[in-house]
Amino acid sequence: SYAMQHPEILAAPASDTIVTPEARSEAVLAVLLVDDNSRYRHQLCRLIAKSYPTALIYEAEDVREAVQIADQVRPHIALIDVVLSEEDGILCTRRIKAKFPAIRIVLISAYPDREFRRLGREAGAVAFLDKKDIDAATMKQIIEDLEQNIKLRKKYLNDQSITEEMISFMKIVDELLGKLPEDEIKSIMRTKEFKFYERIMRKYQVEG
Repeated sequence: SYAMQHPEILAAPASDTIVTPEARSEAVLAVLLVDDNSRYRHQLCRLIAKSYPTALIYEAEDVREAVQIADQVRPHIALIDVVLSEEDGILCTRRIKAKFPAIRIVLISAYPDREFRRLGREAGAVAFLDKKDIDAATMKQIIEDLEQNIKLRKKYLNDQSITEEMISFMKIVDELLGKLPEDEIKSIMRTKEFKFYERIMRKYQVEG
């Protein structure tokens, strides 16, 4: 694998400290690794650190620990092994997505299987990767895709916030207009500004 051929990337530890979402800067990427093989988790940590040195990386070896850390940290992304000792990554994916739907989950496995892939997608995973294909370039692409998704989500939420504020403002304006004398209202209705106001009211579907 890439990591074994380039041991220099195996050099940065995962985070030993739990940093809550409130205390974490929005610019800091938080990653959860779920695998019962500590050596492989260690390898993934180094691959992520190579592409994103400032990332906060958390490790879990079973479903219970993964859900607990997800609850505390709310990571942006979780990489979950399909096979977890007595449990499985499909179950882990379902539990995390049920509680925290915004967390992106990538399932990984040394034994890629179409049924695993199907079940993983149904559980909410965004991708299914063969472990042997995961190298520094792959991890970089995963992180870049995640960052793009985060930007789009922030833009959507910001747009939604602007829309709600605009609607509230328009309702206030409409209420104030309704309190004016009738002759003043008729005069205002003849202006270009009022025509623009009406278009905005229709755009945001505000009822007068």
